[in-house]
Amino acid sequence: MFTDADKITRLKKLMDSSNGAMEYEAVGLALLIEDEEDRSLYLLELARTFIKRGDWQRAHGLAELMPESYEKAEVLCSIAELLAATGHVEKALSVFTEAEEASVLSRLAAWQQAELLNHIAGSLNKMSATVRAADVRRRAANIAISGQNSSSEQERLDSASVLAEIVENLAAEEKITEALAYAENISSVPKREYVKQRIAEYAANIKRVA
Repeated sequence: MFTDADKITRLKKLMDSSNGAMEYEAVGLALLIEDEEDRSLYLLELARTFIKRGDWQRAHGLAELMPESYEKAEVLCSIAELLAATGHVEKALSVFTEAEEASVLSRLAAWQQAELLNHIAGSLNKMSATVRAADVRRRAANIAISGQNSSSEQERLDSASVLAEIVENLAAEEKITEALAYAENISSVPKREYVKQRIAEYAANIKRVA
């Protein structure tokens, strides 16, 4: 019987092949990997291959086969971005909804949830879905804030880092007041002071342009 290691070795050879037909065999092989984390990882890599080709349907089919995970939310976001870039706005918004749902699973750490939602918000902004983007960004910020109360020190640090990133994104979008309000919630003093300086720089640039 083939072990997961054997399957992965064969899978990598198939993925390195320039023969597109090999990728379909690779999909079947990836689904046979017993370890959930490895299975999710290789399904993600295969989905990315289809996304690069503009084949969102096959990529989406793979996403549906993936276990609930950070990687699934990530690939759904990439599919939605492809759809938006190719003019399929309504379908893109629908897949972004799937990505949001996959991002807030209880099995994901708070910082992971916040990071995924923040990415989605940025993508929504690029397609001018600004109202929805603002709502998603607020959800990301609030989750990151709650993550700073974790019993895990690493979780607290990661959540503070993601919150700092969210705040800087808000400042870059010229939402200075909102950025300043969230900056005060960053638990790490060095990160908080750094981000407040960055907000000041963004605010100064806005005044110069005006």
